[in-house]
Amino acid sequence: MIFKSKYIFLTPLILATTAVFADWGSNSSETPADEDRSAFIDLSKMVAAGDLDGLENQAIAAATDQGIGFTQSFLEKYFPTVEVSFEEKNDDIKAGLLVVAPLSDKEDIQNTIFTQLSFFYVEGRTTLNTGLGYRRLEFDNTLMLGVNAFYDHEFPYDHGRFSIGLEARTTVGEVNANIYQANTKWKRGEDGNQERALDGWDVEACLPLPYMNWATVFLKRYEWQGYDGVADAKRNDVQLRAYVPVIHGLEIQAGRTFKDGLSDENYMTLSL
Repeated sequence: MIFKSKYIFLTPLILATTAVFADWGSNSSETPADEDRSAFIDLSKMVAAGDLDGLENQAIAAATDQGIGFTQSFLEKYFPTVEVSFEEKNDDIKAGLLVVAPLSDKEDIQNTIFTQLSFFYVEGRTTLNTGLGYRRLEFDNTLMLGVNAFYDHEFPYDHGRFSIGLEARTTVGEVNANIYQANTKWKRGEDGNQERALDGWDVEACLPLPYMNWATVFLKRYEWQGYDGVADAKRNDVQLRAYVPVIHGLEIQAGRTFKDGLSDENYMTLSL
């Protein structure tokens, strides 16, 4: 069944959300939003019963029209930073959920320890990411320095990778650097092809444009180590990222990727 592989990743969003709304009806009077909550409860029952055929149309509608908003509103009660995304284009699904929670004393603004958890679904693959970070403010809170460590695991092919990162941010720009170390070897992937997670590193700097704080220039260098005679992938990327102020929510990304030994590539994306 095509739906089973394309949309099953919505199950945790639906179940997590309905767990909250299920008990609202007994504690509040009937409101227009009750119909939305009831729809979500029905969806969770379908998931529990394995009725994926009945879930297909309703899950997509609920996730886009109600589920994303409900999920984000619910999680924002417990996490100061929440990002929920969902996009369907030409039958391709992209979705993500990210939460960040502080672990240190909230009164200590100089030092922050935090944890981050996320999952992203793209082209039939789900990547889970979890990690810890530490940030410290210096020079009268004008410079932020940070270090972090994360682990990524990709399903359904069980690729894994650790990373360690450094960051420095000021009001005039920022610099980020990461080292990646795979902890899994060759795996049988899509269509039986052999694939593996790669070791590598990246360094990125970004600067906002003068008098245009809604536009930022990104400069990035990254390398991925090749295996079994395959050459390393070495790239330089220059990108302009702009949030157009006259159109709320419109983001433009345009740039050029310079590939060592290969043809360079221009790109541009619009999202709203």
